[in-house]
Amino acid sequence: AGALKGKTIYISAGHGWLWNGYNWRTQRPPYPTAPYVGPIIEDHNNAEAVNQYLIRYLQNAGATVIPVRERDMNPAAVIVDNDTPGGGYTETGTWATSTLTGYLGTAYRYTTTVTGTATATATWTFGVPADGEYAVYAWYRQGTNRAPDARYTVHHAGGATEVVVDQRVHGNTWHYLGTFGFRAGQVATVTLSNLSTVAGRAVVIADAIRVGGGVFSSLTGIYTTTAPYAPNKPWWEVAAYYYVQRMGLNPSGWPSYGYFNDVVARPMYARWEHAGTGEDALYISWHSNGINGYQTTVRGTVSYIYNGEWITRSVTPGSAELQDAVHTEIIRTLRAAWDPTWPDLGKRALNLGELRELWDPDPTVQMPGVLIEVAFHDHPTDTDALKEPKFNQLVARAVYRGIVRYFEQRDGVDLPLLPEPPTHLAVQSLGDGRVRISWRPPATDTPGLESDPPTGYRVYTSTDGVGWSAAALVPTTVYTLTDVPAGQLLFVRVTAVNDGGESFPTE
Repeated sequence: AGALKGKTIYISAGHGWLWNGYNWRTQRPPYPTAPYVGPIIEDHNNAEAVNQYLIRYLQNAGATVIPVRERDMNPAAVIVDNDTPGGGYTETGTWATSTLTGYLGTAYRYTTTVTGTATATATWTFGVPADGEYAVYAWYRQGTNRAPDARYTVHHAGGATEVVVDQRVHGNTWHYLGTFGFRAGQVATVTLSNLSTVAGRAVVIADAIRVGGGVFSSLTGIYTTTAPYAPNKPWWEVAAYYYVQRMGLNPSGWPSYGYFNDVVARPMYARWEHAGTGEDALYISWHSNGINGYQTTVRGTVSYIYNGEWITRSVTPGSAELQDAVHTEIIRTLRAAWDPTWPDLGKRALNLGELRELWDPDPTVQMPGVLIEVAFHDHPTDTDALKEPKFNQLVARAVYRGIVRYFEQRDGVDLPLLPEPPTHLAVQSLGDGRVRISWRPPATDTPGLESDPPTGYRVYTSTDGVGWSAAALVPTTVYTLTDVPAGQLLFVRVTAVNDGGESFPTE
């Protein structure tokens, strides 16, 4: 639920590891150079900001978020495929083998849907090497006869969570199911049933499950590279050029004119994912800026849309309005909550491949897009800001708010903003197995952090900080646990909720 429910947001975190013809390099070196001490690498800094803040804000507001680089920063990954004998895949009920191909060109399994009680299940069993949070993905071949409500259940350290997936769209790729806590040594499973609202008129597809982001350690499935070896780097650090191929886009057959590099791979992947879905989508690209490695003259925020320079490419409708909403919100937020003199370098238009290639011959595949140069990574003052988590969170929050404003202005509606996190979290043992949890409502009028008030709260508990309970929805600012064993280690976090979505949690 949330103000952005039903919206799909494609997110680009810019650059990453790329083969330069001789070896693997980040596309941007450490900036600023000497005499500045303490530089950053744009390729990683932007991905951290997008993964840790922007994606989460948008998801908490109800949006479907599809990044063009890996979102999971965990270097471990486990893949369980239906084609691997004894590899952790099992079935109950009646399933059949496809004549078409699925993950890695091998077969997949399918069964007919039923209502009432499931008559067939597929289960993927896996373990993880270390305690932590892992993204979970499913691979299936999409089609018009697929279930619109395929029901996956992820059994994780905190319990079980059902995720409903429309297998008619967003297939032939790693489809994100969610991020969950798993314990090392714990046998975890993902189960898919044939229960549906369209009994007998559709099938559900069981193919592969991936848990974790992993490391780019093999060139298998990567068609367009001259590199003789993989970089052995975490996938979240790797350029979109390789990642979108890992996700199923074969550049040798798409686009038809064969123009493919890291810059255009980002919007082309978004178009490839978006095609045929009919979803209300837009594209955000997050970058930092630079001039010469070290300079103290130019700093601040600038944004770009495509300038329509190519005769065969026009500016995608809504891009100027999206730029205005997002850019205005970033400047307003940074001046109110970070630096009252934060420079506004303006809203500009330029012939950038990342924006130009959002255009498509099919108008239903086009989407509005804006590229944001958040700050200058070669200016010492801006670099110091980019290294601050609070700064990146402010910008991410502003981008989320700008997207909400864009839809408000486009559709003539008033959308609620998700609340800020509760404050003053306190946990007190009352004896007799009772634990009192209390907090204060978040402020709604802090400059730059204005929000709508919560209508309730969610209380999450854990005995190890890895597996978290399903949330208890609480209307007040006090909640009491009962029957807590003496000596039990207890972790607690609380979020605020309203019709706009769910806040970030308390610490």
